[in-house]
Amino acid sequence: MALPKIFRYSLDQKFRSAANWIMRQVTTESKEERLDLHKEQLKKILLVRATFRMGHSILAVPAILLFRKTFPHARIDFVGAPVSAKAFGNLPIDHHFSITRRYPGSAWDYPLLLRQLRSVGYDIAVDLSCSQSAMASFVVGFSRARFRVGLRGKWDRWFNVRVPRPAETNKYRILPAFLRALGLEVQESLSSSLLSDRENEQGKRRIEELAGWGGARPTVGVFVGGRKTRGKKWPMNNFCELITALYWQGVNVVAFFGPEEKTLMGFYSDALDSGIAKVFESSFSDFAAMVSNCGLFVTCDSGPMHLACALNTRTVAIFQNPNFDHWGPPPSLARIVHQPGCCSVDEVFKICLEELSLDPTPARFLRKESLSKSSPSMFISQTRKAVSRLEKSIALQRLIFLSRCAQGLFLFSLMIWTWFFPPSGIFAEGTWTDAFMDTAGIGSLSAGGLLRMWALSHGGRCSRLRRAKTPELITTGPYSYIRHPIHVGYLLIGLGMIFLSDAFLLTLFFLAFFALHYRIIIPAEEEFLKEKLGEGFDLYCKLVPKYIPRVLPG
Repeated sequence: MALPKIFRYSLDQKFRSAANWIMRQVTTESKEERLDLHKEQLKKILLVRATFRMGHSILAVPAILLFRKTFPHARIDFVGAPVSAKAFGNLPIDHHFSITRRYPGSAWDYPLLLRQLRSVGYDIAVDLSCSQSAMASFVVGFSRARFRVGLRGKWDRWFNVRVPRPAETNKYRILPAFLRALGLEVQESLSSSLLSDRENEQGKRRIEELAGWGGARPTVGVFVGGRKTRGKKWPMNNFCELITALYWQGVNVVAFFGPEEKTLMGFYSDALDSGIAKVFESSFSDFAAMVSNCGLFVTCDSGPMHLACALNTRTVAIFQNPNFDHWGPPPSLARIVHQPGCCSVDEVFKICLEELSLDPTPARFLRKESLSKSSPSMFISQTRKAVSRLEKSIALQRLIFLSRCAQGLFLFSLMIWTWFFPPSGIFAEGTWTDAFMDTAGIGSLSAGGLLRMWALSHGGRCSRLRRAKTPELITTGPYSYIRHPIHVGYLLIGLGMIFLSDAFLLTLFFLAFFALHYRIIIPAEEEFLKEKLGEGFDLYCKLVPKYIPRVLPG
């Protein structure tokens, strides 16, 4: 069943269709020309892959290498997304021109780009998207190259060399078929130059440090991302189960996060064993270098899947949608996994072990912690614990979000109260009761603020918001006296605000806010920490009270 289109994608498609219709009305179709690459003197070549996803750009790499091999002395330029400028730094191209999708900046960026391209005077411009990109067709068509080449299709209006569409539909095979139709000698594989020797060596050292290579243990990289809007993303629970199973099998595992998954690192840190490396690398070359040095790379249908294949890293590609015939890498590069509904963890785990040539029955590489347990029950127990921690972490974050909403509502109510009912002095001004309330308000507000700052200086933000890369038990500072100094700080701050603004009617609202923490949020937090930190947290709970210290700080 086709997934409903996201609004911005639908709007973008309508905009492109409208722009294409307008361009058809104001331009004429190019006259067909004959092209023989072996007879023409091609000194200036323009290659275009005008799409913004990493995977689309990576698929153009073989064409770049082939054109350079065929025309070693020609000037070869490339037009692509900003990500290709980062990825193609080591490829044999002379100039890279970046396209943009910024609005309204693109309204003048593209005219400037076309002006630059026209000033070069290219002999040939080639659409490497195989007539699947309106933008690529537009750039090729208006580059004023002598030969403007692309596949026949709905975007071929501005080409003067239209190559018949091959029977191939797979993205890994259609481009080579297109290049063969142009008369180029396409080889089965061309050595990728995405990384320099120095970058590759740095990636190897980084992987060794992260994975803790020991003996003959293999290393598996797992990219936990994928485009959720297109239904390509594997559920987080499944990734947690797979990573945990591989780890307890004795495999070194590195979990990779992209920009779209960076906010999920806290949840995975909560769920996964602390011995599993979790990496977000914003540098393309550093990320690619680490992927290149993995013994196996597991990912959904995504840009990193195509990157791993380009780097000749053996890949297990999880396809949620039945479009693997169109986007799937060839068997020589990847093992495709697809099951109706959703790929099972057991199937992906089994395939990973087969690719690593490991026996499905844990034996040689088992973790020390598992030797005293029966293998099947150990795996079931560990994976269930990981999933349980993940679910509790997600539930806890929702509660914390609810708490923030309640805090915002309380502050908003306080502002409304003071706007319509400014402090009028319920107690007679100058009396001891008035002075007491002001003193209590200032003291409570100051004490709460100082306590909260003290707690945050000892890692409280990470411990409460679940964003520490390696969660650990904090027993220093205020945590050596009470278990929840931040919550107590919020209580004191709220009471201080009520006293100073004489908003005593809001006390009931504030008590309801505190009840939310006391009865729901704090128990959920402690339950999660008990499962994550084990006996250490149980002992901490016995020794340290929740809210009222047994002794005051010395």
